[in-house]
Amino acid sequence: MGSSRDTRPAPFSAQVQSGPGPFESRAADPRRPGTSTAYRPLVVTGRTRPLESWRARVRSPGGEVLGAGVLLGDRHVLTCAHVLAGADGRPEVDLVGRRGWLVRRARPVPGCVVPPLADQRGDVALLELDEPAPPGSGTALRRAAVSWNRPVRAFGFPGALADGVWTQLTLAGEAGPGREWIQLNLEPGWPPVRTGFSGAGVAAVDTGDVLGVVVSTLGPTTGVSWMLPVETILAHVRRIEEWTVGDVGVDSRFGESTAEHVDVPTTRRVVAWLADTRRAIPLLLAGAEVTALNRVVLLASRELGPSAAGATTAPHDTVPPLGSVDLAVDASGRTADEVTRRVVERAAVRADAGSRVPPMTVVIGAVDDAAEPEAVIKEVAEPLVRDGTRVVLAFTRDDSPALDAARRWRSGLHRERLGALAERIAALDAAERDNAALCARVAPPGPAVTRRASRLRFALSALRRGPVDEVALMQLERRAERAARVAGETRARLDTGLTALRELGGGNGRGGWLSAHKARAVRSGFAEDLALSRLYQEAFALLTTPPVDPVAAAGVVGAYGRAVQDKLDGRAPAGEPAGRAEEGDR
Repeated sequence: MGSSRDTRPAPFSAQVQSGPGPFESRAADPRRPGTSTAYRPLVVTGRTRPLESWRARVRSPGGEVLGAGVLLGDRHVLTCAHVLAGADGRPEVDLVGRRGWLVRRARPVPGCVVPPLADQRGDVALLELDEPAPPGSGTALRRAAVSWNRPVRAFGFPGALADGVWTQLTLAGEAGPGREWIQLNLEPGWPPVRTGFSGAGVAAVDTGDVLGVVVSTLGPTTGVSWMLPVETILAHVRRIEEWTVGDVGVDSRFGESTAEHVDVPTTRRVVAWLADTRRAIPLLLAGAEVTALNRVVLLASRELGPSAAGATTAPHDTVPPLGSVDLAVDASGRTADEVTRRVVERAAVRADAGSRVPPMTVVIGAVDDAAEPEAVIKEVAEPLVRDGTRVVLAFTRDDSPALDAARRWRSGLHRERLGALAERIAALDAAERDNAALCARVAPPGPAVTRRASRLRFALSALRRGPVDEVALMQLERRAERAARVAGETRARLDTGLTALRELGGGNGRGGWLSAHKARAVRSGFAEDLALSRLYQEAFALLTTPPVDPVAAAGVVGAYGRAVQDKLDGRAPAGEPAGRAEEGDR
């Protein structure tokens, strides 16, 4: 987002807070069972570096503002490659985060500029300043799980605001070419991201850590932009690791696969589970299946995936979405507390009373080789799942007692979902019965009333008799959701029909419009009029013979009312102007 493109979408120590903390239950999110749409900051402490001193502005030698950047250390600036298009190879950098706005000449670091590729991936550049910045001015980038709904902010230099302006955004999930980008949604009341923000550091509001740089925008009126997360940047320019904190999101054991061939069925099963973010029941793998999991984990890594063997030539259904694994932790030899610390450090959020780990996708490998295998399941995996994190558990041995414990837990989760679904089907059955009873009184417009609960109950019974099958369970859940939506829409149509029926004359032909029209006819001396009587009887019969069609009844009652009005217009009683309605008539 500099002169050639519209805009392309501080270190701290990790400590676990004592007491109840990282894994507490959260409110439900319709996107993922057990999650919350509201981000709550979490469990890492130790920030001392100023939040703003790393901000930089990139200009051409002639003074034109090209974009923004992040000062790394005291001599390097990270920005987007497209920002340099108007710099003629010699950009100038203003260190706007320092009092006095220090100006430095800069040059691209050889081998550290990746222009936008044909599909828009890449777009990273590292600059070196001619003179160092004052000590302590720069920051470090932080590797972190990029969680949905996390508040972040950025400082750019758009148009007339060349001195810079802050904006605040929310992380909204993977997007962009090859899923390399993270979508940013503008928060209400803040200036939009536009030309002049490219290369701006995207900092977490709660910790101030730089999680990436702005790369593109959909336009100033949309409120949608994108950033390059730190691990995507590292995949393109390895040199930047020198100014990066936080461990790689994949522990080294996952790169030790020695298999000569790919276990395609297991690989496809793991990839399908990762790709479907609605899958909430943990995935369990053991023995030989673990080799396939290790390969998938490497390919899913933003930092390691692009260079992993087979990433571009393998069948698409054996390659996971980039960024679909937030953390792959090796549990071998570790206690439950140590695994928890690894998860919390990866979340990279601030320690706060009552704070929680945001939803992620976590792979825990070698569970049965942990110092406390069952504690890892009970004290790490189970709370994570309750908080909305998706978990894969891998076991080195098929006959592990810990694997049996995990299977029992998984079956229990499955039963809980089945029980919740049974309650929803029971509620659906009651709603459909109520609708059927109302249909005996009124015929709603639109589709006929459906009865789906009995078929859903039969399918649920079949699921209960079989093994854990989350795909089939989700399909049945979606069928129940659709049926409940149809039942609700039907009830709304029935209620509308009943309201119209009451206004026309109820189910007994008394009150409402029909009675009002008849009262006017009687008061005007037309009680014995044969034509009016025939129309009245027709309307009365239609209103008192269930099920009543409100549309047809409205037509007949309206015809009777117009006929009464026609009579009034032809011979109104003395003292009343023709066509005037009584007080209260509509």
